Amino acid sequence: MEQEAKVEFYKNRSIGERFAASGDFIRQNWKVLLKNIGYIGAPLALIQGYLSYNYTQNMLGGLTSGNFSTTNIQAILLMFLFSILLILFLYSMTGSILNKYVKGKLTEETGWPDLSEKMFSFSGKLLLQWLIMVVGVIVVAIVAGLIAGILALSQSKMLIAAVIGFEILLIFALVIVLIPSLSFIIYPVFFEDASAWGGIKKSFRMGIKHWGSIFLTILLASLLTGIVSYILSMPYFIYLMFNISKSGLIGYILAMLSSLGSVVIYPVFIVFCGLQYTSIVEVEEGISLQNRMDEFDNL
Repeated sequence: MEQEAKVEFYKNRSIGERFAASGDFIRQNWKVLLKNIGYIGAPLALIQGYLSYNYTQNMLGGLTSGNFSTTNIQAILLMFLFSILLILFLYSMTGSILNKYVKGKLTEETGWPDLSEKMFSFSGKLLLQWLIMVVGVIVVAIVAGLIAGILALSQSKMLIAAVIGFEILLIFALVIVLIPSLSFIIYPVFFEDASAWGGIKKSFRMGIKHWGSIFLTILLASLLTGIVSYILSMPYFIYLMFNISKSGLIGYILAMLSSLGSVVIYPVFIVFCGLQYTSIVEVEEGISLQNRMDEFDNL
């Protein structure tokens, strides 16, 4: 039987072609993805779902009673901790698999020993990128606060309101403008083993230059994965609607199953965005042509 052709990542594709290539990649490598992502991702997702339901019930209980205890704070912290761990693992493990695949080293036997080193390296770089982004947001917030504070000395309420309104609009506009860049910061790390800062620099350069195509890709991918996620989570949402102040085993089970869907959805989203990234890199740098030239020189 003829072996199915390998998906070529460094290739200029339309959005429809990237969807098709994503499907081909998942179909060809679902066993490797399931084996390496499912064994750790599934338990993390189940724990996150359990904590998410616990957090929701504590919040609803606090709203109805008006009493937010330390239990509520603990539930929030635990839920966010495992949410971060889950996203971090799904991104770094999927990235490790993509890294192996592009280098032609991915097989059905590829397992934890082959991927763990890259996975931990990617996790560290992604955490550092998040930290840099958080520091950037804090700096912007401090500058905006200082401007508002200085204006407050003028005691002109109209001027203060106008400046605060302008700052809000400016921050909103910056978020929209920077969405493509922020969405791609990890992909230079996955495909080119770039540093955390190197990934941010390249992503921002590409995000600004190719803003329209990247924004459209992220929008469509987010809408599709959001719809699938909503469908998978619908039983849980329906249960919450009719059991707002009640906590039960069924709620925990539905929340855990809802969270489990992310183990399937996130890798597909990451692969699709990876194809968008490599498509742009191919247009700008001609990676595939360079690789063919290198292969010819080695003959």
